[in-house]
Amino acid sequence: MFFAALHAGRDLETARTLVVNTLVVLQVFYLFNVRSLHSPAITLRGALGTPAVLWALGAIVAAQLVFTYAPFMHAWFGSRPVAPLDAALVVLLGAALMLLLEAEKLAWRRA
Repeated sequence: MFFAALHAGRDLETARTLVVNTLVVLQVFYLFNVRSLHSPAITLRGALGTPAVLWALGAIVAAQLVFTYAPFMHAWFGSRPVAPLDAALVVLLGAALMLLLEAEKLAWRRA
């Protein structure tokens, strides 16, 4: 993500911010996937999860939005706001990871 952002003409701070956002989003998708190793996670039940997980997800999203868009965070961390298309790409990478992990679980169950 870092090198792709730089190659696309983003500045160093934006590239760093995209990497942090990507890592956080990948971890969130991974969390929802590994909660159930023996059944698919892409279900309504899998998405809703438990209240504690949903509260934690809300806190993570809020903290990430503050990190990404609050000017005082930019001063502290050298980050930059992320454009909507870049944010969509980050979420798309998370969804791709989810599909990859689901395929791995399916192959593991069939083996």
